[in-house]
Amino acid sequence: MLTSKKNIFLAFLAVLAIAFCLNELNINSIRNQTDKSNEFLNKELVFNHTILSIDNSWYLPQIHNYIAGKGFTCDTSSAKMGVRRTPVYPLFYGIHYLLFGEKDSFYFIKITQTVLFALSAIALLFAVFYLTNNKKIAWISYLMYGFNPTLISYTYFTITESLSPALICFMLFFFAKSVKYNTFKYWFFTGILFSLASLCRPTIFIFGGSIAVALIFINIKMLKKMIINGLAFGLAVSLFFIPYIIRNYKITNGDLVILEKFYNDPMGYGMQNIEFRRWISSWMNPSDYNSERVSNKMITHVQNGGDKSVLLDSLIATIPQRVYLSYDKKTVEEIYLSLYNYYEYKYSNVLSKNIDSAETNSIQFIRQKTQLFIRENPIRYYMLTPLLFLKSIIVQSNSATITYLDNYHTNKVSYLIKLLLILLNVYLFVSLFGNLLYLKKYFLSYIIIAIFTGINIGYLLFVIKYFEARYLVPLFPFLYVSGAIFAVETWSRFKHKLHF
Repeated sequence: MLTSKKNIFLAFLAVLAIAFCLNELNINSIRNQTDKSNEFLNKELVFNHTILSIDNSWYLPQIHNYIAGKGFTCDTSSAKMGVRRTPVYPLFYGIHYLLFGEKDSFYFIKITQTVLFALSAIALLFAVFYLTNNKKIAWISYLMYGFNPTLISYTYFTITESLSPALICFMLFFFAKSVKYNTFKYWFFTGILFSLASLCRPTIFIFGGSIAVALIFINIKMLKKMIINGLAFGLAVSLFFIPYIIRNYKITNGDLVILEKFYNDPMGYGMQNIEFRRWISSWMNPSDYNSERVSNKMITHVQNGGDKSVLLDSLIATIPQRVYLSYDKKTVEEIYLSLYNYYEYKYSNVLSKNIDSAETNSIQFIRQKTQLFIRENPIRYYMLTPLLFLKSIIVQSNSATITYLDNYHTNKVSYLIKLLLILLNVYLFVSLFGNLLYLKKYFLSYIIIAIFTGINIGYLLFVIKYFEARYLVPLFPFLYVSGAIFAVETWSRFKHKLHF
């Protein structure tokens, strides 16, 4: 037995209380914010309740458009925009909208998300105990998850990161029950939670690989049971995915969309901005050098008028010196000029007739420069730049959503908290490798964690070549388990050697 029902209830209340307190502190920090000069610090509130995110426009309009008879889509300009985002979070918001109305829905949705987060901490506690049969590892996992200010902060946002951690932990709970008891019922429920989590945050779909490994591993000598339990999981997944895939096939006129897909620039800056982002990814993380911000400044400059060369010089001056390890200054200037010329054609009344050729030329020019660099510098592109990405993934605090830490430059407490969060993040990734020492004892748990985190990190480094701190949120429950295993087992070895 893990612990008493009373202790479990107290553990739930503890997470709930801390979460509400820290979130209200975050909200107050936004309300009292005086610095409006920095676009990254200038956060706003929705109806004075939840924190406004740029992704609100991706997840909230579906319900409004559906009620208005315009389809379940975030953008009515094209039917294909109906597959731009997966449906779980829009439906989750929709339930609150229908029950409480638009304004009050934001008040109740943050309460629901916070309660679900507290419940998910308990779910993770039991899941880890079932997987490891170790109370210390289970409780440490609970503490790292439930009292982490980063995860807590997301519960007051209306984006998938506010809900997906809870769905992941509930999925892990049923998955752990499946591993422990290996019954049709638990594999079926695992499939349901896996589907909901994947249709909330698509990268969770990768966990299907871990589930397949677990099914094979625990049923290696029981083919009949493997088939039955595999069918249970597959049946549950089919109940959600088959109707969704059929719907996507119809509205896209024949495209097979399993999760989500975008057909053009998702941010509305044109496809040449996508190429510009890919060019940036050849030498650094585009998130650290915001391509959309560059495009926005160019658009504003064209619309307001001014000296083109002055703007381009100011933008180029912000580029880190490492870019010149990969490109000469002339090439950099040509790329920026090509991007600017497109916006000049698009937003200038005089030149708008040539918009199509200007867009094509800009896309082709930037793409050619990127491809030329890849051919001439494969080691830098495929090895050195991903290592820089990896550094930005590991050595960071995950605190962009925590407004009360924004004054860390002048506040020693805020600085210390950020430093501790950085050290925690580094430790979690170190534990992934450190736990190889305990592979035999925690083989299944380690394989599950390694497969999911490894594929996710590889996807960020080599496929999309773009990273924001929130992209790590689906990994946190797994990383905390890894960190807990490493801490407990390493301390145990240390005590044994010192004969404590």
